[in-house]
Amino acid sequence: MKLKLFKKIFKEVLLIMAQNKDTILANLLSFVNDPVLITKSGRSQSTTTIMNNLNERLSNLDEDYKLEQKVDELINEATSDKNLSEMFIGWASYI
Repeated sequence: MKLKLFKKIFKEVLLIMAQNKDTILANLLSFVNDPVLITKSGRSQSTTTIMNNLNERLSNLDEDYKLEQKVDELINEATSDKNLSEMFIGWASYI
């Protein structure tokens, strides 16, 4: 029951993000081009690549069946033992 509600809300959030993709990208662009951040941290990826990747991800959420599929994919990725173990060094999934 709780997972079903979570999926419904998650789907709505992703849909709203897709609908407001231009606003999200415009706000993030100011951080990407900030000269202070550029000099403090060496970039491993080009800003164009990062913005194109985000734009592509938000653009692909328009269709309903893709949205359902993406929600399931993200939940599975977030709850996988492999990803959780890499996130926290003291993770002991066997307990």
